[in-house]
Amino acid sequence: MPYTAKESEMKELFERYGELKRFMISPFNTLAIAEYTSKSCAKAALKNLAYHKVNFINPIYLEYAPKGFVVKKEESKEEDDQE
Repeated sequence: MPYTAKESEMKELFERYGELKRFMISPFNTLAIAEYTSKSCAKAALKNLAYHKVNFINPIYLEYAPKGFVVKKEESKEEDDQE
């Protein structure tokens, strides 16, 4: 995603396709993770936002995150406790 994009406008863009569980952006605004409450919302966003031009300039490139890439806070705490 373009580094000039604002978090609020990107979140709003992804919310058009369903309720978000989480929306995270990297410190340099180059990567974002949108986690939806349902698979159908994620599929709709992927289909409709692929190569969408943000600010009419840069397209965004979308893909599904690998399984296990996004860990819930409770799970990460349990893993830390086990070590």
